[in-house]
Amino acid sequence: MSEAPVLIAGSGHLGDRLELLLRTTGPVARVEAVPPGPLAAFERALERASIATAASLYIVDDEDAANIQFTLAALKLRPDLSITMALSNERLAPHLQQLHHNLIVLNPWEAVAPDIVKALKEPAASPAASPAALPVARARYRTWIRDNRVLLLLAAAFVALIAAATAFFRASEGLDWITAAYFVVTMGTTTGFGDISLRESTILAKVVGMLTMLSSIAFVSIFFSLLIDRIIARRTEKLLGHHRHALEGHVVICGLGRVGYHLVEKLRAEAYPLLVIEKDAANRFLPAIRELGVPVMIADARAPGTLVDAAVDRASAVASIVSDDLVNLEVGLNARAIHPRIRVILRIFDRDTAEELRRRINIHYAISTSAIAARAMLDRRTPS
Repeated sequence: MSEAPVLIAGSGHLGDRLELLLRTTGPVARVEAVPPGPLAAFERALERASIATAASLYIVDDEDAANIQFTLAALKLRPDLSITMALSNERLAPHLQQLHHNLIVLNPWEAVAPDIVKALKEPAASPAASPAALPVARARYRTWIRDNRVLLLLAAAFVALIAAATAFFRASEGLDWITAAYFVVTMGTTTGFGDISLRESTILAKVVGMLTMLSSIAFVSIFFSLLIDRIIARRTEKLLGHHRHALEGHVVICGLGRVGYHLVEKLRAEAYPLLVIEKDAANRFLPAIRELGVPVMIADARAPGTLVDAAVDRASAVASIVSDDLVNLEVGLNARAIHPRIRVILRIFDRDTAEELRRRINIHYAISTSAIAARAMLDRRTPS
């Protein structure tokens, strides 16, 4: 008689890693992925995976909603089955734990943060270094000119208009330079005090006067519209953290997922100075992180300018823990190019790849978060 398989419900890195570990001890079967929706769909998926003969069930989908529905369906079909469910929402965990005595609810990603904190504290295995390849600082006046070139061009054109009109009316009306400039300014701003008039002037002078007034109104309207837009954009950039941060000796955390959130909490509790870079402005963990007083940049960490604004050149470490290995590697290498001696910690899915990266390109610490999370789930496994 064949051994009953262990079922794994849910897709993603954690499910893949858990399957690799479980296959060393016995048969494993994967439950097809089901998007959150009617509970009947989850029941059918579990039935097709032969839950009736399963030894135990691990529910490890990336979506908490899917995990909850898989759990409810499994308890309905096999209330006697040993079930271990991953859940990142800690507020729901105590309530769901009460559903059944055969159910274990845990947050496996919480187990990753202590390993990263340990990597920050331990001496580096090798003195990693690389030649500087990215700018450590930008020439601020050049950046300001580039960012405001439209405003500067408009201002220059307006000054040229005033100067040309002043020269024209000085010649046509026989005015001195100051009086001519005064006349043009009062005409251009449509204040017109009435002390100088073009009533008796030539047709050309009147046409130039009208063009000066209309042009001035257009220039001023466009200039102040762009200026206000620029001010609002600057305020938005400040709110999103898009400015050069005046930090030193801090830890830059790239990626605010489940692992990143717990890492921030852990480091904040130990009084580490932090800065978080997160690409998604709608990230669900952002409000909680901001309540902790941690500065946040809404930006792509792969952009060299983002790392420069994050003051990586003065940081003590950078931890890139987004869910894409290549992104993490790019961020880590860019950070070390800016700051050759910075401590680099990367999240890499495959443990062997992580070890090779650490050894061959002197990454201080490459960690497989899914391997740690999967091991945490196995350590809490209920008896079959």
